Amino acid sequence: MSSRVEVERRWRERYLPAQQFYFATVRPTDQVDIIVHNDEPRQPVWETRAR
Repeated sequence: MSSRVEVERRWRERYLPAQQFYFATVRPTDQVDIIVHNDEPRQPVWETRAR
C-alpha cells in the first residue's frame, strides 16, 4: 500500500508532466465543440467553441 506522500509524488512527477505534454502536443481544446469544466462536479460549466 502506498502512502499519501508517495501517491502525491508520483502524481506530480508523472501525471502532471504527462498532461502538460498531452495538451501541448495534441491541443485537444482546438479540436472540440464543447468543453465541460468539472472542477465542481455538482455544478459543471459548459463552454462552447465555434469552428
